[in-house]
Amino acid sequence: EDLDNPAYQQIKSQLVLLKKDNPDIGFIYLMGFRADESIFFFADSEPPDSPDASSPGDIFVPQGEFPAAKLRQGIELVAGPGADQWGVWVSAFVPVEDAVTGETVTYLGADIDARFWRRQVLLAGMPGFLLMLTLVAILLVWTWLSRRWRQPGLRPPQWVNRLDLAGVLTIGVILSLYIPWRIYLQETKNRWQFFQQVAGSETAQMVWNLKSIRSPGLEGLAAFFYQGKIIHKNDFFHYAQYLLENPLVYFWLWAPAVPAAEADAFAARVRQEEHPDFTIRSGSAEQPHPGRGRDTLYPVLFAEPAHPHQNVIGFDQGSDSVRQAAISTAIHSRLPAATAPVHLLNDPEAALSIVVYHAVFDPEQEELLKGVVAIGLRLSTIQSRNESKRNLLHIDLAMLQEQGPPVLLSDPQQPKHLQPQNRIQRYLFAFGRVFRLDAEPGENFLQSHPLWWHRIVMLVCVTFTGLAGMIVTLISRRRTELEALVNERTLKLAENEYRFRQLLEHSRSLIWDIDEQGCFTFVNEVSETLLGYQADEMIGKMYFHDLYR
Repeated sequence: EDLDNPAYQQIKSQLVLLKKDNPDIGFIYLMGFRADESIFFFADSEPPDSPDASSPGDIFVPQGEFPAAKLRQGIELVAGPGADQWGVWVSAFVPVEDAVTGETVTYLGADIDARFWRRQVLLAGMPGFLLMLTLVAILLVWTWLSRRWRQPGLRPPQWVNRLDLAGVLTIGVILSLYIPWRIYLQETKNRWQFFQQVAGSETAQMVWNLKSIRSPGLEGLAAFFYQGKIIHKNDFFHYAQYLLENPLVYFWLWAPAVPAAEADAFAARVRQEEHPDFTIRSGSAEQPHPGRGRDTLYPVLFAEPAHPHQNVIGFDQGSDSVRQAAISTAIHSRLPAATAPVHLLNDPEAALSIVVYHAVFDPEQEELLKGVVAIGLRLSTIQSRNESKRNLLHIDLAMLQEQGPPVLLSDPQQPKHLQPQNRIQRYLFAFGRVFRLDAEPGENFLQSHPLWWHRIVMLVCVTFTGLAGMIVTLISRRRTELEALVNERTLKLAENEYRFRQLLEHSRSLIWDIDEQGCFTFVNEVSETLLGYQADEMIGKMYFHDLYR
């Protein structure tokens, strides 16, 4: 039964449009709890012919841990990664509350492929990992080169003396880029969170404005004609006066359902009772002759405000395919149905508007259609805000379509921010359609929340890098000077040692050296001539007092 329910079909089509506009989401669905605490589906975003589609009432059987208890408490939450019969997902759940009672009536769920979620987590941690890897590689190369070329007794090339400076500057430049970048991301995140609050408040007001049109305005007008037996132009005029206080509505009108065969008689009666110049006209190139090819006409009989809409009287609302489709939907579903953006009287020079129809049936014969009430939404008025708010943030209004991209409904004259950095999207299910509000920060918001801390940090990092480079340069220069001095003195010491050794080896006198115990540690070659012992026989083997025995 639910599959043929117009309300279910409307919600189903709206969820399909919502998923189409968010291709990263795998499934979008409405779910609830039965008395036995089992979880079931109301509707999902899969087309009816999809093998993954769930029928209303199908039981959801989670595989693994599922936060059902928290979900019953009406808590917004994110769960997962978790597996079910369709795959592994990260899921978000939001309670949907009754606007009157505040009670949770269903839960809106959205599933994102866990692979996509893991990829995003991996990408988020990749910069820090690459930084650490880069620094470790630089330190390893730095250490290896230092040990390779700075060995005792080895004179390093000139470029080795600049190795420390190059290493410090390389690490300093990397950190001077990475640290400000991380601070910039945090600044952007903080500004984004604040903008979410501002945009959330502003878009919530616009959502409320759109919702307020249906009740009591449109439904009240439908009830007025539903209960009324005979309603004249003055009756409609007096009733509509309070409706005209709503600035979002361009016009309010009533179009009775007139059988095509009775169109002439109906027009004559109206000319006699209400409008002397009344004629039923098409105003459409698709159907230049009213009623041709259709059984029922919907000529406008009353319209308010009357003065700017006199030319609407007699205009057949079903004479073009866009309005006819909306009227058919409203009749079939008995719910308000909106058109795509259309021009009033099909005049291309007129401003675009959305016409919302609500079918009115006879109270005594529920299948007998009396006509349709309709309102025209002035799109520019829907977005009307004072100038300061417009400069604070820019909001685009779009309507999602089954085929093609969303239709932009915004005022084309409204200034747009040239370089949008962030965008908040908010969806509204209304009149059988899915509207999307896109909020972007305006110039005033960006000027009042500048991103400048990362610049200061970058300046500080660059300054410290420069100072560190200067210190390393001074230390390296001093080390080079000390190394040169050591080399010079080592060379002189080696020369002196060489001269001393030459003197010892070629002297005609016996020269020896002994340790504390009197053991020879050195004797020159003259020992063999004077003492009869070779140096190898005396060093470490003979004592000085052995010569006197």
